[in-house]
Amino acid sequence: MVGFQTEGYVLNLSPFTRHIYQANIEEAEGYLDQKELVATQRHLIEVLKKENGALRLLRTQVESLRLENNQLKNDLTSLKKNSSEKDDGKADGKPDEKDTKVVSNGHINSDDEVERLRKDNDKLREKLGILENGKSETDPSVNGLQNGQLEEETEKETPNDGTVVHPGAKLKKEPIAAGPSGTSLVTVSCLLKCRGKFHDCDETMQARLKSYMSTKCVDLVLNDWQEGKDNNQITLVLCQATSTNYLLDIKKTLLGISSGAEIILVVYHLAGIDSERRDPQTDSLDLPHNNICLVVDTFFSKSNGLYRCEQNDRAMSRIYRLFDILC
Repeated sequence: MVGFQTEGYVLNLSPFTRHIYQANIEEAEGYLDQKELVATQRHLIEVLKKENGALRLLRTQVESLRLENNQLKNDLTSLKKNSSEKDDGKADGKPDEKDTKVVSNGHINSDDEVERLRKDNDKLREKLGILENGKSETDPSVNGLQNGQLEEETEKETPNDGTVVHPGAKLKKEPIAAGPSGTSLVTVSCLLKCRGKFHDCDETMQARLKSYMSTKCVDLVLNDWQEGKDNNQITLVLCQATSTNYLLDIKKTLLGISSGAEIILVVYHLAGIDSERRDPQTDSLDLPHNNICLVVDTFFSKSNGLYRCEQNDRAMSRIYRLFDILC
């Protein structure tokens, strides 16, 4: 750009415009007088001003379009990033807590989910601090406690695993009392009848059940069953299967229980290696009482206590679910 000064104006001209301007000046000097020269210069100035204004407007429009384009690019990048994060969340294989599902036979969907529930419940039991029987979880006298963990069922629902809750089923509830950690607990009583040698596995199961019910603000009291008394209550029956024909063991254990009582039957099977631990399916047997509302099978050993296995997990889960409904 080259600057020319004309009557106080300084013009910044492009080479092409300057060429025209210079040609007009030279031509005007040849045959125009001074007034006509001034008029021509003023006309050129007006034309150049309009051209300059149009260029500024065009530049403004270009800048506005450029900013809008950048904004659209940023929006597109943000949308792609959000879409990628959602896809990663679905593909990482980690189940969400609220997506936890229990299938109709009581199995937890995956081993990872079972392990997650066990870890969560470990933390829960640590916060509770004590068990109902007054013994710490770390007390070595509680045999087999390390071989199974409390599994929490968070929803109260009608079980679809074959559990039958009879209309007459009832638990004895006492007034609200203060819990061990300052919380208010409702005392609920039921009867307990045991037959067999459980090597402390019966106490382990009771401790887990009481601990679980305390998380529901229920102080579960298990009173010993006594023959000849009014036993028309929920009765938790623990029976050890001592032979292959363990139906006889079950009949002996149920002997004397009132026909008005609702029975929860837990059968303990002494077992060794994994290959020996197959579901006995005791609930499919022709049991002597029609008022049995739940039958579960568990495996244990003399040295290890209750096994940490799928069969025992399923059994405890069904017991928890039934007590959730009853309480």
